Amino acid sequence: MSLAPATVLPSLVFRGTTRRFEAPSCVLKPDDLRRIYRLLEQKAAEASDRQVATLTLQPGQTPSQLSELQSAVRVALALVVKVQTETGWINATTVGLLSDDQFPEGVQRIEFDSCFLYRTRFNNLVPNNSFYLVLDFSRPPVLDLGNPPSQNVSYANVNGLDQTWANAVYEELVSFFRPRVSKRGWLHFARSYDALVIPIGFPLSFDVVFHLDKLAKAHLLLPEALSVAMDVYVVLVSLFLFRITFNYARWTFPKVEIDAPRQHIAVRHRVAIATLAMIVVGALVKAGLKLVGVG
Repeated sequence: MSLAPATVLPSLVFRGTTRRFEAPSCVLKPDDLRRIYRLLEQKAAEASDRQVATLTLQPGQTPSQLSELQSAVRVALALVVKVQTETGWINATTVGLLSDDQFPEGVQRIEFDSCFLYRTRFNNLVPNNSFYLVLDFSRPPVLDLGNPPSQNVSYANVNGLDQTWANAVYEELVSFFRPRVSKRGWLHFARSYDALVIPIGFPLSFDVVFHLDKLAKAHLLLPEALSVAMDVYVVLVSLFLFRITFNYARWTFPKVEIDAPRQHIAVRHRVAIATLAMIVVGALVKAGLKLVGVG
């Protein structure tokens, strides 16, 4: 009795593309958000067309069942915008949520998700092509003393079996944000505090110690050891206040911000930061001039 040779099934290899985009520092208006919605809505529709094109009539399946499945896939791959406010989440599948008259108050985060409904409808399955964009408008805490400071990250993940589609979405995002880049980005670099504390923070603390030490010696008679300890303490406190001021500047000028009614623009805080910056620069210039014997 001879056995028919076993059929060797070819291995299936799926190659896709994953692109990650980090949004730069920028100020966005509701009109900008509507523009990016329409841009991503078009890309989501293209992903839907590609997904539906892969659906074919299966054994035991009727044409009407295939048509229902295709319709379900199209609905499930609609773009969803999710807006987080101070009171909760608002989800929508239309751009109306981003209109001027419906724009929520106190927006902290906006997400654009092309496969949110698909995952819900098809038990967490992932479509062939999808993207997820997060715009984080929250402000970093002023008392964050971590090094480096915590970052508010706005980013997009683009995944696609269709490399052409994935690259096109990535390039569209780059083209959208490029002309909207603000000049405050340096403030949110991972090591921006380290770059400022050496040329500004330490010299400023030494200047404070110099003046306080001279004032203390004029009115108090302290042991040398205590005087040195107080000087070290003043340096540490000065550096702590410098760090708080730096965090305050990052809070006042967040990396990504919405310029819209009923949003916190913190104009008065910006005036305060500008005033503090001028005071610090003036103190450093005055100390530098004294150091070289001028003034």
